[in-house]
This record gives sequence, structure tokens and C-alpha cells, in this order.
Amino acid sequence: MPKESLNLNLKDRLDENELDLNMSDLSVVPMKELAALPQATNVDLSCNSIRDIPDSFCNLQHLMVLDLSKNQISELPEGFGKLINLQRIDLYQNKLTNLPVSFCYLSKLKWLDVKDNPLLEPLKKVAGDCLDEKQCKNSAKQVVSYMKQMASELERRKQKSLKEKREQAEKKKKEDDREREILKQQKKAEKERKRREYEAGQAKKKRESDLQDMQREPTQRRQGMEAKSNERSAQKKGSSSSLGFFLLAIAVTVAAAAAGLYFYCTEMARETDHCVALEVWFKDMYRTISITTVAAWQWTHETAIYTWDAVNLAMARAALVTMETAIQVSERVNLFVKQFW
Repeated sequence: MPKESLNLNLKDRLDENELDLNMSDLSVVPMKELAALPQATNVDLSCNSIRDIPDSFCNLQHLMVLDLSKNQISELPEGFGKLINLQRIDLYQNKLTNLPVSFCYLSKLKWLDVKDNPLLEPLKKVAGDCLDEKQCKNSAKQVVSYMKQMASELERRKQKSLKEKREQAEKKKKEDDREREILKQQKKAEKERKRREYEAGQAKKKRESDLQDMQREPTQRRQGMEAKSNERSAQKKGSSSSLGFFLLAIAVTVAAAAAGLYFYCTEMARETDHCVALEVWFKDMYRTISITTVAAWQWTHETAIYTWDAVNLAMARAALVTMETAIQVSERVNLFVKQFW
């Protein structure tokens, strides 16, 4: 029917706080119209074809008396306990098998009739019959008490379930932490193993390198000694050759001068005192130079193997003797020339 007509009919059926919708051929609850009549605290929806009670019906908290008998209702909404002002409920002859646990909040409920419903045996036993006023009041009291126990049991089960879930979560967390710790230790052990292998490899390489160095050291030392020996031999030969040529040049020079003077004094039949003196002097000088040269040569030959300074010293000594001899020769020749001419 149209909304305006429905509103008009509901208002026509409202008598103070009682709204009679009995035998109105309703298949659904007219929620908007009921919500618009908060003064209707006593609602009669019996003898209709209502199958479902919507969740929004639980917002009609102004209801105090509700008659839903002789309908096709199979289930009440879970939030039915929000109707905290209900004092009387008639659910006679429906298809209910159970009542919502939220009935435990209907503390003002004084009268309840759930006869002729296929209730579960525990609830049916608690509800009992409602053949008179006393039984109906007792049914309301027993059902509310039973639902409180059910709510407490459900809460206990809920808390137990939550506890089990927390324990399972904690157990899983511990297992995960243990697995992570095991994995961490495994990674640490693997890292330590690789480090030891690396250090062992480095130590092995160092030992091999040290062994090769030890094997090469005698060869290098021997080669170094041979090179030094060859160098000293070369230095010895060079210094000895240079000194020999130097001494040979001095000897040739002195011999040439001596031969010239000897030729002059003998071949030219010069029997002067100067020639006799020169002959004696030349013999002494020849003997001195010979002895000095031989001694210097031998000393140089012995010491040149060990040090280069010895060669220089020997050459200096030979040069000094030669210079002294040359000065004496120059003085004798100069004196001889002045007396002869």
C-alpha cells in the first residue's frame, strides 16, 4: 500500500501507547512507520506472515510489550538484547530453534512465552511451559538467567580462544625468533668458517712465499758473492795493470837515462870523476828502484783483493819513491852538465 495510506492506517490503529497490527497480512515489519511512532510502547504484530526480524528493529528501544506470536519467524537478530525496556514478549507458535544470547541484557523482562517452537532441548527445558501467569514469569526469569550463563560461557570460551590465539601467536613468534636465531647462528658460523679458510689460505701462501724466499736466498747470496768476487777480481786486474804500466814507464824512463849517461861515460871514454860518481850512483839507484818496485808490486797484489784503498795506497807509495828518484836524477844530471860544459 502507499506510504501515506500506511502511515494513516498505523495512526488509526494507535490507541494511546498501544499499536495493534494483528492480522494485518504483514510479511515484513514496517520499520520506518514503527520508528516514526515512538509513543507506541506496546506493539502487537501477531497473526501475520512475518519471517524475518531486521537488525534495525533492535533500535526500537522504546518498546515495552511486544507480541510476535503466530508468525513464521525462525530467528531473532543477535542485537535483540538492545531492547532493554522490554517487559513482556510473546513468541508463541513460531519456528524458533534458539534465542539470541543478548537476551541476558533484558533485565526488565517479566513475562515470556516460547511455546510451540522447535527449540533446542536445553533451552526448551529451561523455558518450560507458559500455561499461566506464574509459569510465563518463571520462563522469563529462567531464560534470562540461562542466557547470562550462556553469555558468561561464551565470554569464557572467547577469552580462552583469544588466550589460545595469543599463546599460539607467542609460540609462533618464539619459533620464528628461534628459527631466526638459528639462521643467524648459521650465518655467523658460515662467516667464521669462511674467515678461517681465508686466514688459513693466507697463512699457507705466506709459508709458501717464505719457503720460496728461503730457497732463493742461498742462490741470491751465492750469486751476490760471485758478482762481488768477479768485481774485485776485475778491480784487482785493472789496478794491478795500471800500476804495472805506471811502474814499467818509470823503469823505462830511468833505464833510458841511465843508458844514455852510461854510453856517454864509457863509449866516449870519459874517465872523469863525474862519470865514476854517476856510475856508482846509477848502480845504487837501480838497486833501490828495483827493490822498491818489487815490494810495492807484491804488497799491492796481496791487498788489492780485499780493498780498493790498498791499491791507491800502493800506487801513492810507488809514485812517491819514483818522484824522489826522479828529483835526484834531475839534480845529478844538472850538476853533471854544469861541470862538463
